[in-house]
Formats: sequence, structure tokens, C-alpha cells
Amino acid sequence: MNKYEKEVVGEYELYKCDSITILKNVDEFSKLVLNDNKTFDLKYNGKSLNGNWTANDYGDWTIIDFEYQNVFIRAQVGREEITFNTLSGFGLGNLENVKFTKLK
Repeated sequence: MNKYEKEVVGEYELYKCDSITILKNVDEFSKLVLNDNKTFDLKYNGKSLNGNWTANDYGDWTIIDFEYQNVFIRAQVGREEITFNTLSGFGLGNLENVKFTKLK
């Protein structure tokens, strides 16, 4: 595990999400957990998406690549936040600018 991966391990809660068309309530989209074995658990509406992740530095940003059922989505890390441009590739509808903030 590289230093960027060690920095992002932890639990995150939803901070904001735009264009929510599939969810009745933002609370249904509750938590993102990045485990130190490079697996993740994205909890929403009483269900979970489980897959793998890797993180690396790309100059000004740390990027996390998430893989779920052979679909890859990239997210950007900034301070204690992870931001996805979209999560539609994971079958979660028209969700944009999905931001999670790290729990202490």
C-alpha cells in the first residue's frame, strides 16, 4: 500500500450530491468505507456495493480508482473529501458531484 492509499483509508459520509433522481432521500446514500485491504463498501438505501480501489498521486491531486463489477470510476481526493463526478457507471442513476467527507 502506497502513502496515498494509507491516507485515504477510513469511513466517509455523504456531504453533498447534485442531480439526485434515483434517491427519495439523501440519507439513503449513507456511507463509503475504504478498507486497508483495498476494498470498498458503498452503502445506499439499505444495500451495499463492494469492490476494489487504488489511489495514486497525479501531480496536484490524489486520485482514487474504484472498480465494481468490471466498471471503473475515478474520484478525486482533496483534504478529507472524496469527490466523484458521477456514479452512473455503478448503476446509481443520474448522480453528479457526489462528495463524501471523512469521519474522524
